Amino acid sequence: MNNMYVTSVVGAPSLTAVIFCNEDMKNINWKSIAEEAYLRLNNNDIKLSKMAIVVPKSEDEFDFKFIQVKNQNDEVTFETNANCGNSMLASAKIIFNLYKNKSVVITNIDTKFKLLVEDKEDTFCYRVLSIENKNIDSFKMFENEHDFCIIFNGKIIKYSLINAVNEYILINAEDIGINSKEQLLELDNEDNKYLPIVKAIRKMIIEKYNMDRESEFPKIAVIYSKDDLAARTVYLDKWHSGLPITGTITIMLATKMKGTIIYDCNNNKEKILTPKGEKMLKVDIDDNGKVKMILGTLSKIGDLQRIQKIG
Repeated sequence: MNNMYVTSVVGAPSLTAVIFCNEDMKNINWKSIAEEAYLRLNNNDIKLSKMAIVVPKSEDEFDFKFIQVKNQNDEVTFETNANCGNSMLASAKIIFNLYKNKSVVITNIDTKFKLLVEDKEDTFCYRVLSIENKNIDSFKMFENEHDFCIIFNGKIIKYSLINAVNEYILINAEDIGINSKEQLLELDNEDNKYLPIVKAIRKMIIEKYNMDRESEFPKIAVIYSKDDLAARTVYLDKWHSGLPITGTITIMLATKMKGTIIYDCNNNKEKILTPKGEKMLKVDIDDNGKVKMILGTLSKIGDLQRIQKIG
């Protein structure tokens, strides 16, 4: 039986179950592990939507596999081959606790997304190693597509499609009638006006490009960018309670990519407002459009979820 721990990080919409394995990740039957873990969690009355399988390569280097748990109509399914920054940081949090080190490199074996995470006094600092030296324009999806808009309820909705760390659809909040950052951030799952609109727009765009209708990806982000940046995403058919780290990275990159709906040639913003507070992220691009550095911080203050070992 693999060792399993449960924890979360600030702003995550769900706990993450982190399962430690000692065999080579290529030989692991991840679905069988996920099914066993789900039963163990249920036996402990723990409900969550995220799992991570972690394999140590050394004391400060780990392979990682993300598993999305979807429970719809009493049917549980598992989706993989994607990224989840919050689950990577949750894994790092447990690694720091078990190994007593202050720095770790975590690599998603499916996507090659790689984070260097450091345990600071009151923050987790993370650096996105896998994106460094890549040209920022390479993250645009469907480069030859010129008509990045749809007609929804008689109104033109412009959007951008970005795939940097996960596939994302970006739309402007004002295009769907949300006219302030406060209005966007206050939306909750009692909202029966804007959430159905956003889900319908996402469905239209997915159908336009013949994407997988059953997948959680691409995600959709609603962004208010008139002064401060504020953003929301949809997670398992509900408003995300904070903002995914992958969404934070995507949005910050999009502000620097010519042609996106939120491009700002004078952009020097380093924070995005979320319902769970500010997400800090510094993106540094060189004169040739290559990413020099993406450096983020996540507060540990207020994170009351302890690490729990599941027997």
